[in-house]
Amino acid sequence: MRCGNSVMVCDTLDNAMICIYNHNNQYWGKDQHFTDNTQFTKEMLLGNTNFILDTPGQRRHMKTIVDNAFSEEMVTQLNGALFMVTVHINSSDGTVAGVGFTFDKGDEYENIHIGVYKEIEDEIKNNLVFELTPLAQKLNFNQLFWLQCPKGIAEESATETEEGADGGTTSSNNNSLQTDLGGAVTDRGTTSSGGLATPIIGGLVTP
Repeated sequence: MRCGNSVMVCDTLDNAMICIYNHNNQYWGKDQHFTDNTQFTKEMLLGNTNFILDTPGQRRHMKTIVDNAFSEEMVTQLNGALFMVTVHINSSDGTVAGVGFTFDKGDEYENIHIGVYKEIEDEIKNNLVFELTPLAQKLNFNQLFWLQCPKGIAEESATETEEGADGGTTSSNNNSLQTDLGGAVTDRGTTSSGGLATPIIGGLVTP
């Protein structure tokens, strides 16, 4: 699907999930690996290893970008359904390489205009750069992911914009941004909710 000068890909996985991502995203569907002889450990696979430093306000900023892309009518249409947002990060400089979206087949997200997904990707790519730990810089790429139900455009309160107001939005496993409803971590190194699953590598950590 063409959106402006970009082509957005819509894939179906196992006839159960829909994935939307930019065809220029070189990391979508790729496995993470270290570019030297570093080996994955159980702690890394479960998300208990420091990879991406947590800059105050960054988590809330990403979720707000998603919220603001959806109109009140779209939010009503979605009726509380969650989708997964995945951000792929270049290990060389912490810039965002691409953003992808995953949701259950048949969800109302299928009826959201492709331009909404492209808008989210553009806003995250153009406004966020991540600080990576030395270990993260050895990966071929880093990623963050979280489950979210968009709330639509809303004015942020003073407390939401203060430093540290993001507390509680990351999981204890330091691998994903999560709402209160999503992302239980399994013993197989994945996070899942409503049929969605993704491998755990990388994440936000507080310096």
